[in-house]
Amino acid sequence: MKQQIELSVLDRLMLPLFLPNKANIVDGQLIRDIRSQVAFSAEEIEDFNIIQHPDGRISWDSKKEKFKTISLTPRQLAILKAGIEEADKNASIPIDAIQLVDKILKF
Repeated sequence: MKQQIELSVLDRLMLPLFLPNKANIVDGQLIRDIRSQVAFSAEEIEDFNIIQHPDGRISWDSKKEKFKTISLTPRQLAILKAGIEEADKNASIPIDAIQLVDKILKF
C-alpha cells in the first residue's frame, strides 16, 4: 500500500540527498520514480521563482510555494529510511532536512 507524503519546496530539494547513487536494477527503478516525483517542472520553477545562485544556494518565493503530495511504496520508504540511517550514522543530515526526516520516519 502506497503512503502519501506532502512535501514543501525545501523537502523536495533535500529528499534526493537520502537516495543512493547506485543500486540494483529494481531498486534503481524505484529510486528513479522517487526522483521524478520530487523533480520540479519548468512551470513550477517559474511559478515559485526557483533560482540557483552562483554560490550554490537555491532560493524561491515562499509566498508562492505550494506543497506537493507524492506516493511511496513500502520498498521506496525502506530505501529512503536506509539513506537516512546511513546519513545519521555519519552525522551528515543537514539541519534543514530534519523536518523531512521526521516526516519519512513516521512511516
